[in-house]
Amino acid sequence: MAGAGGVLGPAVGGFLITAFDWRWIFYVNASLAIVAIIAAACLIRSEVLRQDTRSPKYDFTGAALSAVVLLTFLLAVSNGSQMGWTSGPILAAALGFIAFLAAFVWWELRSDVPLLDLRLFRSRVFSIGLITNFMSFVATTSARFLLPFYLQGALGYTPAVVGLVLLPNAASRIVLGVVGGHLSDRFGRRPFTVTGLLLSAAGLFALASLSVSSSLVHVLVGVLLQSAGTGFFQSPNSASIFSAVETGRHGVVSAFVSLSRNSGTVTGTAVATSIVVAVMVGGGDEPDINAVLSSVPTTGLLSSFMAGLKSAFMVMGALQLASAAVSLFSSPTGLQPASLPED
Repeated sequence: MAGAGGVLGPAVGGFLITAFDWRWIFYVNASLAIVAIIAAACLIRSEVLRQDTRSPKYDFTGAALSAVVLLTFLLAVSNGSQMGWTSGPILAAALGFIAFLAAFVWWELRSDVPLLDLRLFRSRVFSIGLITNFMSFVATTSARFLLPFYLQGALGYTPAVVGLVLLPNAASRIVLGVVGGHLSDRFGRRPFTVTGLLLSAAGLFALASLSVSSSLVHVLVGVLLQSAGTGFFQSPNSASIFSAVETGRHGVVSAFVSLSRNSGTVTGTAVATSIVVAVMVGGGDEPDINAVLSSVPTTGLLSSFMAGLKSAFMVMGALQLASAAVSLFSSPTGLQPASLPED
Protein backbone atom coordinates (compact mmCIF):
# COMPACT_ATOMS: atom_id res chain seq x y z
CA MET A 1 0.00 0.00 0.00
CA ALA A 2 2.90 2.38 0.65
CA GLY A 3 4.11 1.94 -2.92
CA ALA A 4 0.60 2.38 -4.31
CA GLY A 5 0.26 5.61 -2.37
CA GLY A 6 3.51 6.81 -3.87
CA VAL A 7 2.25 6.44 -7.44
CA LEU A 8 -1.29 7.60 -6.67
CA GLY A 9 0.03 10.85 -5.17
CA PRO A 10 1.32 12.38 -8.43
CA ALA A 11 -1.98 11.56 -10.15
CA VAL A 12 -4.03 13.33 -7.47
CA GLY A 13 -1.46 16.12 -7.32
CA GLY A 14 -1.78 16.80 -11.04
CA PHE A 15 -5.54 17.14 -10.71
CA LEU A 16 -5.26 19.48 -7.71
CA ILE A 17 -2.76 21.76 -9.47
CA THR A 18 -4.95 22.06 -12.55
CA ALA A 19 -8.30 22.37 -10.76
CA PHE A 20 -7.14 24.63 -7.91
CA ASP A 21 -3.47 25.56 -7.29
CA TRP A 22 -0.32 24.05 -5.80
CA ARG A 23 -1.29 24.99 -2.22
CA TRP A 24 -4.07 22.41 -2.27
CA ILE A 25 -1.48 19.63 -2.38
CA PHE A 26 -0.42 20.62 1.12
CA TYR A 27 -3.98 21.18 2.34
CA VAL A 28 -4.97 17.67 1.30
CA ASN A 29 -1.83 16.05 2.69
CA ALA A 30 -2.19 17.82 6.02
CA SER A 31 -5.81 16.67 6.27
CA LEU A 32 -4.87 13.07 5.46
CA ALA A 33 -2.07 13.17 8.03
CA ILE A 34 -4.51 14.29 10.74
CA VAL A 35 -6.89 11.47 9.82
CA ALA A 36 -4.02 8.95 9.90
CA ILE A 37 -2.89 10.13 13.35
CA ILE A 38 -6.40 9.82 14.76
CA ALA A 39 -6.87 6.38 13.18
CA ALA A 40 -3.54 5.15 14.52
CA ALA A 41 -4.34 6.37 18.03
CA CYS A 42 -7.75 4.69 18.00
CA LEU A 43 -7.04 1.43 16.18
CA ILE A 44 -3.45 0.34 16.86
CA ARG A 45 -3.02 -1.75 19.99
CA SER A 46 0.46 -0.89 21.26
CA GLU A 47 0.65 -3.92 23.56
CA VAL A 48 0.59 -6.21 20.52
CA LEU A 49 3.79 -4.62 19.24
CA ARG A 50 5.62 -4.91 22.56
CA GLN A 51 6.90 -8.41 22.08
CA ASP A 52 10.61 -7.62 22.26
CA THR A 53 11.62 -8.35 25.85
CA ARG A 54 15.11 -6.91 25.58
CA SER A 55 16.31 -3.81 27.45
CA PRO A 56 13.97 -0.79 27.08
CA LYS A 57 16.94 1.59 26.76
CA TYR A 58 17.14 3.76 23.66
CA ASP A 59 20.20 4.01 21.44
CA PHE A 60 20.64 7.80 21.30
CA THR A 61 24.15 7.55 19.86
CA GLY A 62 22.97 5.28 17.07
CA ALA A 63 20.04 7.61 16.35
CA ALA A 64 22.37 10.62 16.11
CA LEU A 65 24.80 8.80 13.84
CA SER A 66 22.00 7.53 11.60
CA ALA A 67 20.61 11.06 11.28
CA VAL A 68 24.01 12.38 10.16
CA VAL A 69 24.42 9.46 7.74
CA LEU A 70 21.06 10.21 6.12
CA LEU A 71 21.75 13.95 6.07
CA THR A 72 25.10 13.63 4.30
CA PHE A 73 23.65 11.07 1.89
CA LEU A 74 20.75 13.36 0.98
CA LEU A 75 23.03 16.38 0.59
CA ALA A 76 25.26 14.46 -1.81
CA VAL A 77 22.67 12.73 -4.00
CA SER A 78 20.21 15.63 -4.09
CA ASN A 79 22.69 18.31 -5.12
CA GLY A 80 25.31 16.40 -7.08
CA SER A 81 23.70 16.88 -10.49
CA GLN A 82 23.48 20.67 -10.03
CA MET A 83 26.72 21.45 -8.17
CA GLY A 84 28.80 18.81 -9.95
CA TRP A 85 29.79 15.43 -8.54
CA THR A 86 33.43 16.49 -8.20
CA SER A 87 32.72 19.82 -6.50
CA GLY A 88 34.08 20.43 -3.02
CA PRO A 89 30.77 20.37 -1.11
CA ILE A 90 29.59 17.18 -2.80
CA LEU A 91 32.91 15.40 -2.23
CA ALA A 92 32.85 16.52 1.40
CA ALA A 93 29.31 15.24 1.82
CA ALA A 94 30.22 11.92 0.17
CA LEU A 95 33.28 11.45 2.38
CA GLY A 96 31.23 12.41 5.41
CA PHE A 97 28.60 9.86 4.48
CA ILE A 98 31.21 7.09 4.21
CA ALA A 99 32.87 8.06 7.49
CA PHE A 100 29.66 8.36 9.49
CA LEU A 101 28.24 5.19 7.95
CA ALA A 102 31.33 3.29 9.07
CA ALA A 103 30.98 4.80 12.55
CA PHE A 104 27.29 3.88 12.65
CA VAL A 105 27.97 0.26 11.69
CA TRP A 106 30.82 0.04 14.23
CA TRP A 107 28.61 1.40 16.99
CA GLU A 108 25.55 -0.70 16.16
CA LEU A 109 27.56 -3.94 16.17
CA ARG A 110 28.86 -3.15 19.65
CA SER A 111 25.80 -1.57 21.23
CA ASP A 112 23.80 -3.54 23.81
CA VAL A 113 20.56 -1.98 22.50
CA PRO A 114 21.22 -1.13 18.81
CA LEU A 115 18.87 1.18 16.98
CA LEU A 116 19.03 -1.17 13.97
CA ASP A 117 20.17 -4.70 14.72
CA LEU A 118 22.64 -5.29 11.89
CA ARG A 119 23.00 -8.94 12.91
CA LEU A 120 19.73 -9.53 11.06
CA PHE A 121 21.78 -9.43 7.87
CA ARG A 122 23.10 -12.87 8.79
CA SER A 123 19.91 -14.13 7.16
CA ARG A 124 20.36 -14.42 3.39
CA VAL A 125 16.61 -14.07 2.81
CA PHE A 126 16.50 -10.89 4.89
CA SER A 127 19.55 -9.37 3.18
CA ILE A 128 18.47 -10.18 -0.38
CA GLY A 129 14.94 -9.01 0.33
CA LEU A 130 16.12 -5.60 1.52
CA ILE A 131 18.60 -5.18 -1.32
CA THR A 132 16.04 -5.99 -4.00
CA ASN A 133 13.43 -3.83 -2.25
CA PHE A 134 15.85 -0.90 -2.38
CA MET A 135 16.66 -1.46 -6.07
CA SER A 136 12.98 -1.85 -6.91
CA PHE A 137 12.16 1.55 -5.41
CA VAL A 138 15.14 3.15 -7.14
CA ALA A 139 13.75 2.06 -10.52
CA THR A 140 10.11 2.76 -9.69
CA THR A 141 10.85 6.26 -8.44
CA SER A 142 12.90 7.12 -11.52
CA ALA A 143 9.96 6.27 -13.78
CA ARG A 144 7.51 8.11 -11.54
CA PHE A 145 9.76 11.18 -11.52
CA LEU A 146 10.69 11.37 -15.22
CA LEU A 147 7.38 10.46 -16.89
CA PRO A 148 5.58 13.73 -16.00
CA PHE A 149 8.40 15.69 -17.66
CA TYR A 150 8.02 13.57 -20.80
CA LEU A 151 4.23 13.74 -20.85
CA GLN A 152 4.17 17.51 -20.40
CA GLY A 153 7.29 18.52 -22.32
CA ALA A 154 7.19 16.08 -25.25
CA LEU A 155 3.50 15.24 -25.59
CA GLY A 156 2.12 18.56 -24.32
CA TYR A 157 -0.28 17.16 -21.72
CA THR A 158 -1.55 19.27 -18.82
CA PRO A 159 -0.84 18.20 -15.21
CA ALA A 160 -4.43 16.95 -14.89
CA VAL A 161 -4.11 14.73 -17.95
CA VAL A 162 -0.74 13.49 -16.70
CA GLY A 163 -2.46 12.52 -13.47
CA LEU A 164 -5.07 10.52 -15.38
CA VAL A 165 -2.36 8.79 -17.44
CA LEU A 166 -0.63 7.70 -14.23
CA LEU A 167 -3.80 6.41 -12.54
CA PRO A 168 -3.55 2.90 -14.12
CA ASN A 169 -0.08 2.73 -12.58
CA ALA A 170 -1.53 3.05 -9.08
CA ALA A 171 -4.53 0.82 -9.80
CA SER A 172 -2.45 -2.05 -11.17
CA ARG A 173 -0.07 -1.93 -8.21
CA ILE A 174 -2.92 -2.02 -5.73
CA VAL A 175 -4.74 -4.90 -7.42
CA LEU A 176 -1.72 -6.99 -8.39
CA GLY A 177 -0.09 -6.42 -5.02
CA VAL A 178 -3.01 -8.21 -3.38
CA VAL A 179 -3.10 -10.91 -6.06
CA GLY A 180 0.65 -11.47 -5.90
CA GLY A 181 0.59 -11.74 -2.12
CA HIS A 182 -2.26 -14.25 -2.17
CA LEU A 183 -0.71 -16.44 -4.87
CA SER A 184 2.75 -16.37 -3.28
CA ASP A 185 1.29 -17.67 -0.02
CA ARG A 186 0.01 -20.68 -1.94
CA PHE A 187 2.77 -21.35 -4.45
CA GLY A 188 5.90 -19.83 -2.90
CA ARG A 189 7.40 -16.38 -3.01
CA ARG A 190 10.46 -16.60 -5.23
CA PRO A 191 8.60 -17.19 -8.56
CA PHE A 192 6.57 -14.03 -7.99
CA THR A 193 9.45 -11.83 -6.87
CA VAL A 194 11.55 -12.86 -9.88
CA THR A 195 8.63 -12.59 -12.32
CA GLY A 196 7.67 -9.21 -10.90
CA LEU A 197 11.17 -7.83 -11.36
CA LEU A 198 11.34 -9.16 -14.92
CA LEU A 199 8.00 -7.53 -15.76
CA SER A 200 9.23 -4.28 -14.25
CA ALA A 201 12.38 -4.48 -16.38
CA ALA A 202 10.28 -5.10 -19.51
CA GLY A 203 8.19 -2.03 -18.72
CA LEU A 204 11.25 0.16 -18.22
CA PHE A 205 12.79 -1.03 -21.49
CA ALA A 206 9.49 -0.21 -23.22
CA LEU A 207 9.60 3.29 -21.72
CA ALA A 208 13.21 3.62 -22.90
CA SER A 209 11.97 3.37 -26.50
CA LEU A 210 9.66 6.40 -26.20
CA SER A 211 10.03 9.30 -28.62
CA VAL A 212 8.41 12.71 -29.07
CA SER A 213 5.92 11.07 -31.45
CA SER A 214 5.05 8.01 -29.35
CA SER A 215 1.40 7.22 -28.79
CA LEU A 216 -0.36 7.18 -25.45
CA VAL A 217 -0.82 3.41 -25.88
CA HIS A 218 2.96 3.01 -25.97
CA VAL A 219 3.26 4.97 -22.72
CA LEU A 220 0.51 2.99 -21.01
CA VAL A 221 1.99 -0.36 -22.05
CA GLY A 222 5.32 0.56 -20.46
CA VAL A 223 3.69 2.02 -17.35
CA LEU A 224 1.39 -0.97 -16.83
CA LEU A 225 4.17 -3.52 -17.32
CA GLN A 226 6.40 -1.71 -14.86
CA SER A 227 3.70 -1.18 -12.25
CA ALA A 228 2.35 -4.73 -12.63
CA GLY A 229 5.83 -6.09 -12.05
CA THR A 230 6.28 -3.93 -8.97
CA GLY A 231 2.92 -5.03 -7.63
CA PHE A 232 3.76 -8.70 -8.06
CA PHE A 233 7.16 -8.18 -6.44
CA GLN A 234 6.42 -6.06 -3.37
CA SER A 235 3.99 -8.22 -1.39
CA PRO A 236 5.88 -11.54 -1.67
CA ASN A 237 9.19 -9.81 -1.05
CA SER A 238 7.93 -8.05 2.09
CA ALA A 239 6.45 -11.30 3.38
CA SER A 240 9.76 -13.03 2.75
CA ILE A 241 11.68 -10.39 4.70
CA PHE A 242 9.40 -10.59 7.73
CA SER A 243 9.29 -14.39 7.70
CA ALA A 244 13.08 -14.52 7.94
CA VAL A 245 13.05 -12.99 11.43
CA GLU A 246 11.28 -14.02 14.62
CA THR A 247 8.10 -12.14 15.51
CA GLY A 248 9.69 -10.27 18.41
CA ARG A 249 11.96 -8.42 15.99
CA HIS A 250 9.28 -7.34 13.51
CA GLY A 251 9.39 -3.74 14.72
CA VAL A 252 13.07 -3.53 13.78
CA VAL A 253 12.39 -5.31 10.48
CA SER A 254 9.69 -2.77 9.69
CA ALA A 255 12.23 0.00 10.25
CA PHE A 256 14.68 -1.67 7.84
CA VAL A 257 11.97 -2.07 5.19
CA SER A 258 10.97 1.58 5.53
CA LEU A 259 14.63 2.62 5.34
CA SER A 260 15.19 0.64 2.14
CA ARG A 261 12.01 2.09 0.61
CA ASN A 262 12.73 5.71 1.53
CA SER A 263 16.42 5.57 0.64
CA GLY A 264 15.51 3.89 -2.66
CA THR A 265 13.02 6.66 -3.40
CA VAL A 266 15.57 9.41 -2.75
CA THR A 267 18.30 7.59 -4.65
CA GLY A 268 16.05 6.88 -7.63
CA THR A 269 15.16 10.54 -8.06
CA ALA A 270 18.77 11.64 -7.68
CA VAL A 271 20.21 9.02 -10.04
CA ALA A 272 17.55 9.58 -12.71
CA THR A 273 18.08 13.34 -12.55
CA SER A 274 21.85 12.92 -12.72
CA ILE A 275 21.69 10.68 -15.80
CA VAL A 276 19.33 12.99 -17.68
CA VAL A 277 21.24 16.14 -16.71
CA ALA A 278 24.57 14.58 -17.66
CA VAL A 279 23.25 13.74 -21.15
CA MET A 280 21.75 17.24 -21.50
CA VAL A 281 25.04 18.87 -20.55
CA GLY A 282 26.86 16.58 -22.98
CA GLY A 283 24.52 17.86 -25.68
CA GLY A 284 25.42 21.47 -24.92
CA ASP A 285 22.27 22.35 -22.97
CA GLU A 286 21.85 23.84 -19.53
CA PRO A 287 21.63 21.35 -16.62
CA ASP A 288 18.01 22.27 -15.89
CA ILE A 289 15.52 19.46 -16.32
CA ASN A 290 12.62 21.81 -15.50
CA ALA A 291 13.29 23.74 -18.71
CA VAL A 292 11.88 20.77 -20.62
CA LEU A 293 8.37 21.68 -19.46
CA SER A 294 8.43 24.92 -21.45
CA SER A 295 10.56 23.78 -24.39
CA VAL A 296 9.40 23.56 -28.00
CA PRO A 297 9.17 19.96 -29.34
CA THR A 298 11.61 20.72 -32.17
CA THR A 299 14.36 22.19 -29.98
CA GLY A 300 17.68 20.54 -29.18
CA LEU A 301 16.85 20.74 -25.47
CA LEU A 302 14.00 18.29 -25.84
CA SER A 303 16.16 15.99 -27.98
CA SER A 304 18.83 15.96 -25.26
CA PHE A 305 16.19 15.26 -22.64
CA MET A 306 14.82 12.33 -24.67
CA ALA A 307 18.32 10.88 -24.99
CA GLY A 308 18.80 11.21 -21.24
CA LEU A 309 15.38 9.69 -20.60
CA LYS A 310 16.28 6.65 -22.69
CA SER A 311 19.60 6.23 -20.87
CA ALA A 312 17.94 6.50 -17.45
CA PHE A 313 15.27 3.92 -18.25
CA MET A 314 17.81 1.55 -19.76
CA VAL A 315 19.92 1.76 -16.61
CA MET A 316 16.89 1.18 -14.39
CA GLY A 317 15.72 -1.74 -16.52
CA ALA A 318 19.16 -3.33 -16.21
CA LEU A 319 18.98 -2.75 -12.45
CA GLN A 320 15.74 -4.71 -12.31
CA LEU A 321 17.31 -7.57 -14.27
CA ALA A 322 20.16 -7.61 -11.77
CA SER A 323 17.63 -7.67 -8.93
CA ALA A 324 15.86 -10.63 -10.51
CA ALA A 325 19.17 -12.48 -10.73
CA VAL A 326 19.88 -11.73 -7.06
CA SER A 327 16.41 -12.94 -6.07
CA LEU A 328 17.14 -16.33 -7.57
CA PHE A 329 19.60 -16.91 -4.73
CA SER A 330 17.04 -16.31 -1.99
CA SER A 331 15.20 -19.11 -0.21
CA PRO A 332 12.09 -20.28 -2.08
CA THR A 333 9.92 -19.68 0.97
CA GLY A 334 11.99 -17.85 3.54
CA LEU A 335 10.20 -19.58 6.38
CA GLN A 336 13.24 -20.12 8.61
CA PRO A 337 13.63 -17.12 10.92
CA ALA A 338 17.12 -15.88 11.60
CA SER A 339 18.37 -17.21 14.92
CA LEU A 340 19.94 -14.34 16.80
CA PRO A 341 21.13 -14.28 20.38
CA GLU A 342 19.09 -12.22 22.80
CA ASP A 343 20.76 -9.27 24.48
